[in-house]
Formats: sequence, structure tokens, C-alpha cells
Amino acid sequence: MDLVVDEELFAIETISCRSQFLMNKYPEGPSNPVIHPVTNVRNNEDVDMELGNKRRYTLYSDEDKTRFFHLFFSKCLNASAAARQLGIHIRAAQRWVKRYYKDPESIFEKKKKPGRRRILGEEHKQILLNYIDENPSAVVAEMAEISKQNFVDLNVSRGTTYNFMTTECNLSMKQAQFQPVERNTEE
Repeated sequence: MDLVVDEELFAIETISCRSQFLMNKYPEGPSNPVIHPVTNVRNNEDVDMELGNKRRYTLYSDEDKTRFFHLFFSKCLNASAAARQLGIHIRAAQRWVKRYYKDPESIFEKKKKPGRRRILGEEHKQILLNYIDENPSAVVAEMAEISKQNFVDLNVSRGTTYNFMTTECNLSMKQAQFQPVERNTEE
């Protein structure tokens, strides 16, 4: 059995050599870059900057949600297609569907207000208004003390009492202006 050593199984031709490749290759950068002189001249005019577009918070009514779920269930559309037809933001619609699958009754509930609950409420308002009706010349410190006396576990400052009285009770607080008694009067 004779072995053939130099015979190749596949016919391979040289398509190009390295020199042909380098000649046909696109240049990576400009061969003669243009250098522009830099000037440090500043314009005295103000530049108007464009602010980024902030997305507005959109409140959707219960009617919008009802129309969305009608399309979602009766027409068998997915959330994004139904939202596009109604002009609802897609992410909001997807959030509604997620809430629906968790709890079907929760989609029409309004979210509770975020933040800390108010310290002073309606019962405090009634007590403060009754005290002011009895003592019109009462000061804020007295009002805070009355609140602390009537409600044992309440710890409220004068500033909080003042803000509550001006915003919730619609009272205007004024400092008393004392007039000195004239000295050489005949009385």
C-alpha cells in the first residue's frame, strides 16, 4: 500500500495576499487630518438650555379602566394593544393587569396618600376652636398645652399647633399690641 503524502484533499486557491489586502483596505483614519485652531473667545450671550422632558403624571378615571378591561377581556387583546387603542400609557395598563390578577377588587381602589399621617385631627380641631371661643386672647403656647392636657399621649410643639390652627382651623393669629398708658393724664 502506497501512501500519497503531498496530495491535498481540498483544492485551495489563494484569493489574495497580504499586500493586496492592505492596498484594498479602507483607511482607519484620515491620512492628513485637518487641524482647526482653538480660540478662547467667549460669547457674552446667555445660552438657552433645553430642559429634559418630564413625563406628566396622568390620572386615569374609573371609566378609562373599565374601557381598558373591556378591550382586554372581550376583544382578547394584550395590555399594550388595548392601551394603545385607548391612548393609555402602556406601563400603566400593564400595572393594572398585574394588580387585577393579584386581587380583582383592587383595580378601582384609589391609592392612599403617601407620607406621614397628621398628628392633629378633627377632634383636636373641635377642642381648639371651643377653647378659642371661650378665650379669644389665647396664645399658641396655651393652645399646645390644652392639646397636651386633653390628649394624654399627644406630644405636639408650638409650631405644629400654629400651622394646624392657620391651615386647618382657618384662624389668623396676631400678636397683641399693647399701648402704654399716658403718663400725665388727669384720670
